[in-house]
Amino acid sequence: MSLTEPRRALLLFSLAHAFIFCLFFIPAQTVYFDPGALERFMALKILDGQVPFRDFPSEYPPLALLAFLLPALVAKTQVAYNIAFYSEILIFDIVVMWAMVGIARRLEIPIWKTLGIYTLLLLAVGPLVIIRFDLLPAMLVAVSLQAFFAGKYRAAWALLAFGVSAKLYPILLTPLFAFYHLARRQYRALVSGVITFIAAALLVFVPLLLLHADELWSSLGGYHLGRGLHSESTYGSFLLLLKAIGIYEVEAGLSFGSWNLISPLADRLAGISFYISAGLLLITCGWFAGMFRKRPGSPEKSKDLRLLQFTFLALLVFIVTNKVLSAQYLIWLCPLLALIARSGEDILWILFIAAAVITQWIFPYAYYDFEQFKPYALVLMFLRNFLLLAVAVLTVVFIYRNNRQTDWR
Repeated sequence: MSLTEPRRALLLFSLAHAFIFCLFFIPAQTVYFDPGALERFMALKILDGQVPFRDFPSEYPPLALLAFLLPALVAKTQVAYNIAFYSEILIFDIVVMWAMVGIARRLEIPIWKTLGIYTLLLLAVGPLVIIRFDLLPAMLVAVSLQAFFAGKYRAAWALLAFGVSAKLYPILLTPLFAFYHLARRQYRALVSGVITFIAAALLVFVPLLLLHADELWSSLGGYHLGRGLHSESTYGSFLLLLKAIGIYEVEAGLSFGSWNLISPLADRLAGISFYISAGLLLITCGWFAGMFRKRPGSPEKSKDLRLLQFTFLALLVFIVTNKVLSAQYLIWLCPLLALIARSGEDILWILFIAAAVITQWIFPYAYYDFEQFKPYALVLMFLRNFLLLAVAVLTVVFIYRNNRQTDWR
């Protein structure tokens, strides 16, 4: 039986990604510092009978720890563990593409172009794709959106809860899902979806909460709230640019597993970053809800496309306004950006690729120079964040422009 066009595309891109992941293996092992060591360290502790959060601290939610544990079940050495871990990430990647194909078919988006852009985005991010677990939450978000568009709302909410159990950021999608239901008067679907979300989250977190709630909060919530201003954040790169041109003096040091800035202004910016993010996210969600009130009868695929666009925008707003901006956060955006890439809006993914290439160059190749405050490295980091801000602004412009069209297409 011959393969259909979507299946043929998925098969060929899956093989291409397997080849790309193999190419990533050597730089991942030789250029990055001690890849997979922390993940294997935590996995071995669990295999040794220790309980996460109680017996050892972890900044990672439970499903992330499960992703660390599975490769350790079949691998004994560090290199073998890394190979198993990279293979696991490849599986997540293939599932992401499977979900993207399903969404693309529903929204009548060109499948080959979508998967092609997604491949280019991953290439731009580089070997970081395989040495970090961020394709796991990206996969759960993609599959959740696919289920949501197919009308499988309870499954979508459950998958979203599992995404939060892998990395906390998918919680940002919950108000968008809720506004979608409210705008379409799907009150029963909203109630059942929220109940399912809570039940799925409790299924993962309750055992840990019953055993050691204080340690769980300290490792997850307390850890992230206590972090300072990350040097790679938008705010941090601006302060470092001022330092490079001699206007402002700031120091930096290693804390919470990252290179953070030390100065009174840096501390103030870290403190207000939450309110900036929350305010802009509320505006984003309000804008999304307002669109449905103005055009309640617009086509289904137009509504779904808007949900995709606003999901991408919400995540990007969170990334560029957060006090922490780690390089692997770019992975979250790759599937969504490939899906919303429309004709005439190619500048979005082109600018994003430029930002990702700069990120890949700084981390790890120029990161020592960045830590030493070499001016060229500080300027590159500022340029990376400026490009991400430009992508966010252009996304707003394109959504506004498309919304003025009466058919939302």
